[in-house]
Amino acid sequence: MPEIAQTEHVSTLYRKYGATIYARCRRLTGDDQRAAEATVEAFTRAFPELINATSEAEAVQIIYRACEPAPFLKCG
Repeated sequence: MPEIAQTEHVSTLYRKYGATIYARCRRLTGDDQRAAEATVEAFTRAFPELINATSEAEAVQIIYRACEPAPFLKCG
């Protein structure tokens, strides 16, 4: 997939699922600002796998895994 197509694909996923991922990160962090940062971080961490996802369902699973409780979330 050409680089521009990869970026557009991930942008589409962000527009479609960003709010859902933000809500998940908000529950995990308990803070709006940290949730916003964690949402961007989750998509950034997921990017290498997202460009190879063979379905939208697989892509969503990849993003969810990328926002699992981790040090970058700074929970609590």
